[in-house]
This record gives sequence, C-alpha cells and structure tokens, in this order.
Amino acid sequence: MGKIFYVMGKSSSGKDSIYRRLVSLLPFLKTYVTYTTRPMREGETEGVEYHFIDNAKLHELIEEKRVIELRKYDTIHGVWSYCTVNDGQFDNDDVYISIGTLESYVSMKEYLGENKIIPIYIEVDDITRLERAVGREKKQETLRCDELCRRFLADSTDFSEEKLEKAGIKANNRFVNGDMKDCIMEIMSFITSNLFGDINKKAMIPTAEDISAWDTRTQIIYSCSNCGASFRTMGDSEHFCHKCGTEVNWNVLKRFSEPAGDDWRENKARIDALNKEQLGL
Repeated sequence: MGKIFYVMGKSSSGKDSIYRRLVSLLPFLKTYVTYTTRPMREGETEGVEYHFIDNAKLHELIEEKRVIELRKYDTIHGVWSYCTVNDGQFDNDDVYISIGTLESYVSMKEYLGENKIIPIYIEVDDITRLERAVGREKKQETLRCDELCRRFLADSTDFSEEKLEKAGIKANNRFVNGDMKDCIMEIMSFITSNLFGDINKKAMIPTAEDISAWDTRTQIIYSCSNCGASFRTMGDSEHFCHKCGTEVNWNVLKRFSEPAGDDWRENKARIDALNKEQLGL
C-alpha cells in the first residue's frame, strides 16, 4: 500500500474544514470509506458516506482480525460503532488522506506500520478554540453548553502532551491554525515534500532563503501541463505543481518585464497571496 496522511486535532481546531480543503485542493489524495453500525440516514448511500453494517457483521470482522481501529459512541439510540476495516481498499500504491482521533491514529499505525501513516496534527490555543466553539454553539437552535464543556475538557486528556509524545507526534507534524489559509499552504507543502522528496521543499512555497538565493528574480507565470493550473512565482527552478503536487514539465506563459526587485520579503508575501488566490483559498 501507499501512505495515509492522517489529520487530527482538538474540537474547534478547524481540522474538519482543513481536511475538506485538502481533499479539494490535492486531488491525487484519495479517501477511503469507513464502516458504521448506526442506521443509514436519509440522503446517504451505501459505500459513499459509510459502509452500513449491523453488530453481527462487526463482530465477524473483529473475529477475522480485519478491524484496524474501532470507536464506540453511547447515544440516545444505543451504542453506535465506527471503524476502519482492512477490506482491500489499501491493497494498492495509492496515497490517502483521512481524519480521526489520536486514539484511532495510534491504532492505524499499530496495524499498518509506522512508515505507512503520517500524522498531521492541527493545533490552536485554548482561548481561540473556546471562542470558536461558543460562537458555533450560539448558531444552534438548542444550546448544549454542557456538551461543549465536556468536549473541551475531554480534549485536554485525549490530546495531552504526554499522549502526543507517546504517539510519535513530532514538531514537524504539528501545524498551528492561526490563519487557515497559511495553515493549509504549509500542510500542502508538507504532504508533497513527503511524497516527492526533498527537492519539492523548494516547490510549493518558496522560503526566504530560497528566494534570496535565486539568481533570476523575474516574476513568471507558469502553467501546469498536468492539471492546467497557472500561478505566479519567482525564478525558474520550480519542479512541482502548486495545485496537484505532481512533477510536471512547465510551460512559461508570460514573463513580467519588470524584475521582482531586491525587497524579496515583500515580493514573497505578494506572490504567496497570489498563489492562495489562484488555489481558491
């Protein structure tokens, strides 16, 4: 199998929104379908949102040692189970992206192997998370402040620094979601660097060191021959598409007549902003 990039974070960290944007912006990342024992809801389709099974089938999968990770939730309708199953979805070299809890990540890593799953931990300071959670709760018809507080306190235990360290979440796996656009760009660079090697570290988002070292400081508009995306950059040493992340042959569409100038810090901020606009962030 290929690799799985696994997104996780505390409640109100923005992980769900970031996950959806990554799926949209990086089409080479595939998603997989998990299983649940909860009833199918109106508008859902078997094999799309979930594979819907009963408790007997779940027990059978457990007995066959095909359940990779399992979560259970005690609801007013009874206990509902959600799980990831080794059902052949991973029998290829595709690259996947998924979202879950720290506990489910650990289970996935133990089953698949540490080199097959790469954590992406989204973090936000507690005050900001609480403000976001309260703001979101105010929009609901029925306020559930008790549940909000329960989740907030549970996160302190579930994502404690001790557990993060034990799970192998290192500094380069942690992404601060202060500005979601910047956070997404940083994660995109991290993903493509892992997939395409060190050379790609100079491809997604030029660093200050990269730009200052380039001899050619003319702004260039590139067009990706693979997905057709166009974006502005500086220099002519990029090797990977900012949108699809695959190695491509670049076609230079237009070279600006005026040089980027010596103030590369200002230019880098402007180019990054244009790239984000092009990606629809």
